[in-house]
Amino acid sequence: NQVETVGSNQIIKVGSNQVEKVGIIRALTVGVAYQTTVGGIMNTSVALLQSSQVGLHKSLMVGMGYSVNVGNNVTFSVGKTMKENTGQTAVYSAGEHLELCCGKARLVLTKDGSIFLNGTHIHLEGESDVNGDAPVINWNCGATQPVPDAPVPKDLPPGMPDMRQF
Repeated sequence: NQVETVGSNQIIKVGSNQVEKVGIIRALTVGVAYQTTVGGIMNTSVALLQSSQVGLHKSLMVGMGYSVNVGNNVTFSVGKTMKENTGQTAVYSAGEHLELCCGKARLVLTKDGSIFLNGTHIHLEGESDVNGDAPVINWNCGATQPVPDAPVPKDLPPGMPDMRQF
């Protein structure tokens, strides 16, 4: 066992390489501020679980590209407002079912090419034209079909909840 106490300041300079290995647990408590600066590449690998809590605000700035790859599910929960802004093109793609909901309004796109638009009031307005072409156009005849429910995920690991319920 080793215990060190430094009264005020400590500076450690290592000329080339430094390796630390901790057998079981490492805990670090910093009273006010913590900063890490890496001159080139930084990689973090976590075998099972990583979690982060921020009390007030978190920001992330990436110079060129940002990529996220998730094996199964992603859930975002925002208390008030979520805004996305894309300078040129935004593409949202889904393999089976894409859904946009707000209150009683709902837009659903399915993989067979069907588009369902439901709401208490639907307004279509074109500054110059509103066009519709199809071999048959059914208007006010009861031919609409109900909006399909989102499919149940087939590849949920055991014990993983279906995130559509939250």
